[in-house]
Amino acid sequence: MENEKQNEEQEEEVKEVKKDVVKIGKKGSVLDEANEVYKKLEEQNQKFQELLERQEELMARQMLRGRSDATVEETKKKEESALDYKNRIMRGEL
Repeated sequence: MENEKQNEEQEEEVKEVKKDVVKIGKKGSVLDEANEVYKKLEEQNQKFQELLERQEELMARQMLRGRSDATVEETKKKEESALDYKNRIMRGEL
């Protein structure tokens, strides 16, 4: 009787240990997945950093060339009437 109880208790303990082993095994696969995700994130961060550096370089070149995103509107020359022309000449402005 006692042997049977001990055997049953041992079997239950073995089952619990097996459950723990399975849980640990699953955790191992989660860690593997986390490592893969980490590697992918590192690769994406590296690509993003390279693109950012290229963008900064292009912006610096644009600034050195004097280009900007702002548009420059040309001012229209006002047509000078005959009277304005005469007055300008009489003042000595050429």
